[in-house]
Amino acid sequence: MSISGKNQILLLVAVLVVLVAVLAYFFVLRPNNAYKSAISKADENYVSQNYPEAKKLYNQASEMKPDEGYPLSRIHSIDSIFDARNKVKNYNQKIAEGDNLFNLKEYENARGAYFEAVNIDPDKSYPVDQIRKIDELLANREPIKPKPSGDLNYHIIVGSFEFQSNAEILYNNMLEQGFRSLLIPRDELGMIAVTAGSYPDIHQAWNNLPQAQEGLDEEAWVLYHEFR
Repeated sequence: MSISGKNQILLLVAVLVVLVAVLAYFFVLRPNNAYKSAISKADENYVSQNYPEAKKLYNQASEMKPDEGYPLSRIHSIDSIFDARNKVKNYNQKIAEGDNLFNLKEYENARGAYFEAVNIDPDKSYPVDQIRKIDELLANREPIKPKPSGDLNYHIIVGSFEFQSNAEILYNNMLEQGFRSLLIPRDELGMIAVTAGSYPDIHQAWNNLPQAQEGLDEEAWVLYHEFR
């Protein structure tokens, strides 16, 4: 073999070596470096508690190397942190709602909010204690005593409620406005009605109904109820 032939073979080998090196860089070394860079940046954000950015970078790293378990474990950890934060946020919102309703003496609605808080975090004792307190208050509450109204048996109704506490809020508001309001238990419906006025006959009730519908409740209606 001539010297020129040997030189050509050596040149071909050198080209192949360079080509393999280039291919190795693009298909092995470069992706590996990009993966390590993404993991490094993700870890920095994770330590600094910048979890949204950390999760984005871990997802990028996982797409580069789907078989790697580390970025997936970190993503799962971040999701757990987000879930815990949302749990605390939702719990605190329900507690605040329950406390506000409790202070307004809307006990049934407050109890519902506290029950939702218990469902979010069953290990907390505060909402359980509040529910117990509400049950005691409601157990000791005197039942509605119909007020005698003589022969005033036709009533303009401006609200009907399932819970007594809600009915009492409107009832007290009506009294403050100067109305001779009454609370009428509607046992057959499990509701409590609030009146804006009572009349001896249906004609007077109907004559005053438009004024109540315009100034108080557009859905106000006339109810016959005889106090016994």
